[in-house]
Amino acid sequence: MLKQVHIRKIVLTAVLSAGLAMVATAQPRIGTGGVLNAASNALPGLPNSAIAQGSIFLVYGTGLGPPPPAGALVTFAPFPLPKVVPPPSGTSISVTVRGTSVDALMIYTSPAQIAAILPSRTPVGTGQIKVSYNGASSAPAPIQVVANSVGIFTLNQGGSGPAVVQNYISSTEFVVNTLTVPAKPGQTLVLYGTGLGPVTFDESLPAQAGNVGASDFELDVAGVPAAVSYHGRSACCAGLDQINFQVPAGVDGCYVPVSVRDGGVISNFTTISVSSNGEVCSDPTGFSASNLQKIAQGGKLKTGVITLSHTTTLTSPTTTGVGGSPMAVTGSRDASTEHDNVAALFFGYDAGVIKSQGLSRTPSPGSCMVFTAKGNSPPTDPFQATPLDAGVVINLKGGPTNQPLQLAALLQAPGIYIPSGALLPGYVGAGRYTAVNGFGGSDVQGFSADVTFSDPILWSNQNGITTVIRSQGLHLTWIGGSPGDLVEITGTSPAFTPNVQPLSEASFTCLAHAEDGQFTVPPAVLQSLPPNSSLLPGIATGTLAVAGFSLETFRGGNLDLGLFIRIMANASEVIYQ
Repeated sequence: MLKQVHIRKIVLTAVLSAGLAMVATAQPRIGTGGVLNAASNALPGLPNSAIAQGSIFLVYGTGLGPPPPAGALVTFAPFPLPKVVPPPSGTSISVTVRGTSVDALMIYTSPAQIAAILPSRTPVGTGQIKVSYNGASSAPAPIQVVANSVGIFTLNQGGSGPAVVQNYISSTEFVVNTLTVPAKPGQTLVLYGTGLGPVTFDESLPAQAGNVGASDFELDVAGVPAAVSYHGRSACCAGLDQINFQVPAGVDGCYVPVSVRDGGVISNFTTISVSSNGEVCSDPTGFSASNLQKIAQGGKLKTGVITLSHTTTLTSPTTTGVGGSPMAVTGSRDASTEHDNVAALFFGYDAGVIKSQGLSRTPSPGSCMVFTAKGNSPPTDPFQATPLDAGVVINLKGGPTNQPLQLAALLQAPGIYIPSGALLPGYVGAGRYTAVNGFGGSDVQGFSADVTFSDPILWSNQNGITTVIRSQGLHLTWIGGSPGDLVEITGTSPAFTPNVQPLSEASFTCLAHAEDGQFTVPPAVLQSLPPNSSLLPGIATGTLAVAGFSLETFRGGNLDLGLFIRIMANASEVIYQ
């Protein structure tokens, strides 16, 4: 098993929530949906939200434990891990499944967040969890226990974006994989997570070596199975898993997806950085190699992204759904809707960009990513870039209507500029567009952008897809597109509460080259989405879209990177089952 370098510190940082609130109450209270895998933070209702035997899990709430020591975020437990921290009347966790109660092994405690290991001897099934602190106990909360459900730790602590991975250099040298320190194809990497499965040794002590996991264990890199030399506990810690794998040939990019299948459960999707030439990575939809080299040298980037999007959605006959709103019924589609959207975003990036999901939140071409969100909110990136002042307005003009627009800054969201007036129908399409910001603002100097977009692609097998079988790959085809253009494939599927309110949602984004004319969304991606709710039989609650993704760069002012993006999407309402 490979030797770890400072990995305990790296992973403990990844386990800690970025938003700990130090507020104590008289009685512990577990928050709604507040029991999560410590690495993936997979939300209730999603296929990978259960807690695996022997894994590290988090409990969020209030009054869960004492305020931490001065200068610390939490109170850590020493080895051997105790059942109460700090003793004698600190925090403890009891889990009861199928009539059997077990005490979790505590890792740390704080008023709002605690971490523990679920003992491997905990029965599989639906149960209850209670937190006790200072003589008082919380009301029980639900917990689902399974044998295997891997979560991969990420640098942003939220379960998305770049994974906590080390590039293996030698038996004595490892470096953390980042955008500025990529791996090479064929190189061995060490990935860290939790949830591979149960073990038989004493889990209160640093782990023993040995492979752990179900017979179907597989680690995929950009959808390609990787050669794995070890998948088991990491000797540095308790409950922490490590997977040693080799980067497949032909893989390249800053946001190359990595996921794990174990016991039929797909982990959260994370990314690694790979460069075939061993230098700083680059992706066509994000930062260039020179941009990242500037970051690596301690510099900061100023970026401007102007996006034009048009969506044509084929709709189905409707029925009354959630809250009395109309919902689509599967079957023949009887209408379509058109929607245009325009925005300009100006943000600054520093060394923290290594934790981000990327400038456009798309994977490297030829692969897919999965994102999750609470309720029906859009997915967000825990990393927050610095908003930039690009001036009072951005003057935009062109396209099929040649309508002049003024984009004004949003007071409640600095750095984002949107139209101050209504768009004419058909504003976004083929043709020439210009954007000028005059004398600029306090952060971004004056620039002028001039681009021309050609005719978009056409999704050619759209009408044949009304139901998506998640266990099978989804084959999509299109015609048209210009050389160098990309195709963005997206899909969403929500999970609902028993009273049919939005609980959580998973979505996927795939990126392909337009000239390929086809792409197959892998089953692992589709199986990360919740199936259509049994509470809404025959009602299409999911979406699927295929879009032409055209991108042009522009230079001007003091911007390090300027991108003009046009997205022309065809969308459908579908059932995922």
